[in-house]
Amino acid sequence: MNKFTNKNIKKENKSMIKRMIIFILILIVSFGVGAWEQKKIKDINDNITDLNSIIISDQDKTDKKTYVDINMIPYKFAVSNETTKSFYIVADENYLYIAYMAPSDFQKLNNKEIETAPVRIEGITKTTSEEIKKLAVDAYNKGLEKEKQITLGEFNSYFGSVYLDMTTNITTETALMTCAYVVLALVGTLGTLTMIIKIISLKSRISKIGTELIEELDNEMNDENAFYYEKLHLYLTNKYIINFSGKFIATKYSDVIWMYPYEQRTNGIKTCQAIKIMTENGKVHTIATIDAVTKAKKEMYNEIWNTIASKNDKMLLGYTKENRDEIKARKKNKKDLV
Repeated sequence: MNKFTNKNIKKENKSMIKRMIIFILILIVSFGVGAWEQKKIKDINDNITDLNSIIISDQDKTDKKTYVDINMIPYKFAVSNETTKSFYIVADENYLYIAYMAPSDFQKLNNKEIETAPVRIEGITKTTSEEIKKLAVDAYNKGLEKEKQITLGEFNSYFGSVYLDMTTNITTETALMTCAYVVLALVGTLGTLTMIIKIISLKSRISKIGTELIEELDNEMNDENAFYYEKLHLYLTNKYIINFSGKFIATKYSDVIWMYPYEQRTNGIKTCQAIKIMTENGKVHTIATIDAVTKAKKEMYNEIWNTIASKNDKMLLGYTKENRDEIKARKKNKKDLV
């Protein structure tokens, strides 16, 4: 790039380097977010407490990571109105508890072997509503003699004021950080690699250009009559189309044999518009890519199209059947000559 004196070419190079630095910074930030996330998860895992200890403590009992080593098949007594998840009565060796779980969790626990080989369930503590308390008391009292039944006021003494919610991710508070880490890491990595490839590719192509051609292109771009389209990374000079969007390509107008529009659509909606040019050697290059077809960009697109078309009255214009047939015929004639 330093072989050119043109200020806009130098600006392009600096812009790519700046973008690469930004992507590297994003990648570094992602590492920091990832480290914070892992520390938070470790803290949560290190501070897990059995449910009974939380119930009998004098501290806040909700939203704590907890576990119970149950030794009985969970007994379902209430189903959520909004989901297929249900409330169950569970027990360890000493106490009864309330647990909220999905059908898939229950299926794993619905095994008589649990009575001799307790299974640990984990989740987050949630405050038990009065409705659930009443349903649990009714389920507990079912089939018991009057003197053995419990009242709603005795619920906390038997089950505690909180239940174990197995459906809430025990690392919910880190979920946002996990998402942010993944997004930042992907953006940073892909962006950095893309910019490195672009910079290397650009410098590699320019290094292969002879000194005389570089001087000619430099003079062309520095000419006051040259048109520079910064957002499209394109120069239209007196003799050349100079495109440095990704790949540095300098094409003489006189070498263009066919020019046609290109559109990309998603669900029928135009999302991208560009110009394709084919040179005498049969190579096709894409220039003037517009990612959002606004009125201003459309005018710029038309200006580029008309400028190129005016420089060579022999080039074929448009993606018509006649032009496609003509190109096929020219290719066939070249093969026949070989």
